Amino acid sequence: DLAFGLHWDRDYYVQLAITIRNIYWPLTLFIVHPLVIFIVSKSQMDIDCKVGYICHTTVLIFFDFYNCLLYQMYPLVPLPVFICTGLLCGTVQPKTMLTLFSVVTVAMGPPYLFLMMRMHQRMLSADSPLKMKTSTQVVLMLFFTTTFIANVYGFHNFTVDIPTKNVLINVICSILLMRSTIYHILQRPEIVWARNFSTNFLVLGERVGQIGPFGKGD
Repeated sequence: DLAFGLHWDRDYYVQLAITIRNIYWPLTLFIVHPLVIFIVSKSQMDIDCKVGYICHTTVLIFFDFYNCLLYQMYPLVPLPVFICTGLLCGTVQPKTMLTLFSVVTVAMGPPYLFLMMRMHQRMLSADSPLKMKTSTQVVLMLFFTTTFIANVYGFHNFTVDIPTKNVLINVICSILLMRSTIYHILQRPEIVWARNFSTNFLVLGERVGQIGPFGKGD
């Protein structure tokens, strides 16, 4: 058995995650999301809410396509190590893959918040103190969007592998177990087995709880 139960990941969970994603993405891309867009486009919903729904669902299509087919990130919990099993993992650097993942993730935020804000405003009475002018709503959306973009910037600029990444991936860790007065040196793989699934590793630390170094300082 491996530390932290990683033998379960090796023997079952990684392949299970790959299989589920490969089943999930065609269903959502070709059936679920297009059906939602069709129903919303034919509904009597107000045009602003309709646009919000369609934009949000369109971004979900890109997210599912990237996350479930191209990227397929898998964390080796609780170690700060991520592997990539998607179609692009053999050619694109881990940092770039994670940055693109942040793009499709945060892109869902603005249309969702726009939709929630418009629905909230429509539910309020005309004299409600929570009623906002159009200009105020625009300012809020600009603020939220800027915040989301800052997240992408952070992913791109502060995500770096640790200097000992290759050593950590390739090493077979030696451990000492004491049984009575005899010490047994056992060789066991910690994360080496993950090479059977991917050559694309993002390693943020050597041990549990370590999340550095960052690209722009500690």
